[in-house]
Amino acid sequence: MSLPAIENLRRARVFLKSTAVLVTVAFLGLTLQPLAMAANLPTAPKAQTPAPTSNDEKLAKTLEKVEDRLEKLEAKLTKKETTSSEQNELKVLRQDLDGLDQKAIEDFDKIEKHLKDKKLPQIILDRHAEAVKQYKTEMATLKANLRDLDEEPREENKLSKAKKAKEHLKTKQKKKTAKTKFDPNDLPNQSLKPNTKNIPKLKKEQFIRAGLHSNPYEKFASHGTYNFNQLAGASDPAYLAATTEVVLTDAIRAKAAELEHNPVKIYNWVRNNVEWLPTWGATQDADVTLGSQRGNAFDIASLTIALFRASGIPARYVHGSIEVAEDKFRNWAGGFTDVTAAANYASGGGIPITAIVNGGRITKVQLEHIWVEAAIDFHPSRGAVNKFADSWVQLDPSYKQYQDFSGIDVKVITGIDPVALTQSFANTGTSNKQEGWVSGLNFDTLQNTKTQAKTTLQQHISNLTNPTVGSVIGGRQIIAQNISVLPSLLPYRTFLVGARYGVIPGALQNTISFAFGRDIFGDLIDAVSFPWAKTNNNKITLSFRPATSVDEQTLASFVPPASNTNPALLPSRIPSYLISVIPEIAVNGQVVATGVAMRLGEDLDLVFEVRLINNGPIIKDYKVPAGAYLSLAAIRGSVSPQVLENLETKLTQTRTIVESNNPAMLSGLSREDILGDMFHSGTLAYFSQYIALSRITGLTQGVNNNLAAGFGSLGYEPNVDYFFGFPRAITAGGVAVNVWLADVNEINNGDTTQRRHFQLQTGILSSVLEYAVPEQMFSTPTQRVEGISAVKALQIAASQGQRLYHITSANQAQALPNLHLDGLAMTEITQALATGKEVFAHTDRISVPGWTGEGYILFDPDTGAGAYKITGGANGGGVFWLTVAFLIGAFLLALATQQYLAAVLILGAYYNFLHAVKHIAAKNYTPEKMYSELKGAAALAIMEVVAGFALRGLGHAADDVRIELLEYMMTGWVWIFDWTWFG
Repeated sequence: MSLPAIENLRRARVFLKSTAVLVTVAFLGLTLQPLAMAANLPTAPKAQTPAPTSNDEKLAKTLEKVEDRLEKLEAKLTKKETTSSEQNELKVLRQDLDGLDQKAIEDFDKIEKHLKDKKLPQIILDRHAEAVKQYKTEMATLKANLRDLDEEPREENKLSKAKKAKEHLKTKQKKKTAKTKFDPNDLPNQSLKPNTKNIPKLKKEQFIRAGLHSNPYEKFASHGTYNFNQLAGASDPAYLAATTEVVLTDAIRAKAAELEHNPVKIYNWVRNNVEWLPTWGATQDADVTLGSQRGNAFDIASLTIALFRASGIPARYVHGSIEVAEDKFRNWAGGFTDVTAAANYASGGGIPITAIVNGGRITKVQLEHIWVEAAIDFHPSRGAVNKFADSWVQLDPSYKQYQDFSGIDVKVITGIDPVALTQSFANTGTSNKQEGWVSGLNFDTLQNTKTQAKTTLQQHISNLTNPTVGSVIGGRQIIAQNISVLPSLLPYRTFLVGARYGVIPGALQNTISFAFGRDIFGDLIDAVSFPWAKTNNNKITLSFRPATSVDEQTLASFVPPASNTNPALLPSRIPSYLISVIPEIAVNGQVVATGVAMRLGEDLDLVFEVRLINNGPIIKDYKVPAGAYLSLAAIRGSVSPQVLENLETKLTQTRTIVESNNPAMLSGLSREDILGDMFHSGTLAYFSQYIALSRITGLTQGVNNNLAAGFGSLGYEPNVDYFFGFPRAITAGGVAVNVWLADVNEINNGDTTQRRHFQLQTGILSSVLEYAVPEQMFSTPTQRVEGISAVKALQIAASQGQRLYHITSANQAQALPNLHLDGLAMTEITQALATGKEVFAHTDRISVPGWTGEGYILFDPDTGAGAYKITGGANGGGVFWLTVAFLIGAFLLALATQQYLAAVLILGAYYNFLHAVKHIAAKNYTPEKMYSELKGAAALAIMEVVAGFALRGLGHAADDVRIELLEYMMTGWVWIFDWTWFG
């Protein structure tokens, strides 16, 4: 039996260590294991047999066909063209409607009998009667309109009757609207731009005008045997208190104790282990920064202050402007060779920064910065002996210098000629450069190249003396300074101290808000806002609960008793028009926002509003069917391995409860414990891999990259059948991923063309993860579920021999008529082309179990920003075929008395994903271990990954963007989701 790649890794110690290397390179706790699993599942998965199409589904689709034929008939009548084909089709559809209408009435009658047999309250019977009345009225109107149209003898009179019938359906039918609003000038995958007007404050008055005042006011306190009453201001309790960013968790207290509560050891450890990210504004709490060992100046200061406060040492933030020599800044910011590129990278991250020019060249950089002040026993021991605080000592563990490693040159070692390989690959298929399409490409060419490259690299690395990951892949290592006493000065010139904070003010906190829609002025409705550190890496869920006890009773009536776990007895659908639900957003299980009651299956307009300090707001909408259960993401900077390890522990405890079959223990489970934790794991898996793989790609191409904001959703969404504008029923749906990404990217030498290439590559990566993560979540060792995303759809279309088009304003007249895609997809493609964007699309719709549609990429040829879309307008992907048992299980978790049945119904998927998460939560290796502990086989394993990404960037030698895109797409498919090396 073929096992998932994760299981193979677990059984092979050498590969367990190699996966730890991947963690090291990305400074995260996750690896490519989900992608490896997706690649190493059975190549010929068992056929999945969806449930037979129901009468409701047939009727809903027939109504859509009627409207479509009426629209075509009207268009032809207007042009006075022959309409016999459309009229004949409408006659057939009329006959189909008669039979389906009769069955719909019979189904309504069955539901009414069920409601009466279960003795449900009159309000539910009234809802049913109202829905039946609405259905009969609209169906009668439709039939009459179609009959009048069919019986009209005069061709010239048919036009008005066709319009009448079409308009009736158009106003009553539930129309397909985009899951996300598409704005071609605000693409969902983008890189933040530097802002030359965002310069540092150089006067105290500027801080005051910006509302940045020192806090807090003086108070008095004492702490244990450590005396700080001799030092002005040190006795304020605020300097020892926990805050949103300065969390005093068990992990923080344990680290402080490990460092013996010694200020010198605390400073040394943070300085020598935590990587600085050049972004602005509070982003992570101290716990996340401790776990990820990465963060910006705010985050590193928060960690340092938390360790000090956990040790009983008063500490606070200092906000000011500093001046750094240009060579020191280039090194600090990411090992740049060009100081302008380094400054742009910091500016893109929101840091107020400006360059100082002397003698015609940049010699210094001025920037706003955050560092730490601690109440220390400084004289005479300079913190080595800490008993009586006598000085506020300024410390900056975020500032450091790094040793950069270039790694080996894959292209030189393998002897691969990118231009020749590009031409060889292109020659395997048929292409038309003028019309912008290609088809029939043979991927064996690339696969063979990968195999040869792997062999050559293995031989080369085996001949190296003690190769480390750093010496093979390249990267950065902090130049450690293990000092015995605290420094007396900061390592740079302090231009101005503007303010000191015990608590970071709101004006310096990045925030994210969630809302249930927008009003007519565009303002958010019932918004709930959080500092980013409050949500970063934390579990945030959107769920729906029955609005009243009557709704709960009605929902429960459609499922068997808790003691009966036979899936054959479960209903295939739930009549959603009977049940009202209320949307809720929860953070770590605590409800923070509640919406108004709505019918099960109706669309909720979920709004995300991201506000990054010194960058404009990012506002996005997503239509969610009521009854969904989503993990909402808010990730910036890093994913902490410690968060994953804690989640693994909690998932293991939940599994123990489920396996116990103990009713008392099971009664304590909730949706948060099962669905919430499971989908939260998927969210973290997505973003940790995105950050890790983007970083590996950047290392091979001389790119600095960090995630400025990643947000969106991953979770269960049911399918909904509509009759004449109301949700008739919900059925088993799937797991959908919808993500927006804002990165900060900069090439070390400032090459803007290469930056565009990199943005395209990471965009493709994001689309790959949108199907790979759900596949990994719900696949088993013997059966693989089939996911979809824009990249996956294009890959499937290519394997079927479809033409892949690169469409621009120059060839759109020739290309667009050859695309046979959904109307919404064609609308978005046309909108993109009208604003100077370009498109990558296939010609015909493709299918995977539970889903039929298309994938297409809309991108900016100047920046590389893009939208990776699938049918329905979602900027994402997912797995859209799950069992009815999972649907019912998800809903039962909303009920207080059905936990056992619910747990059993979703147990299969739950076990699979728990197994994956357990091995995803790998050890967190520090940058130092990357260059000392991980050698030999580990370096070889990581080099195989590097080879893939290096070869994926073949387009750098091509001048034609069409060829570049094809190379990214085709080679990306080989290198990204064909990770068979780990099997």
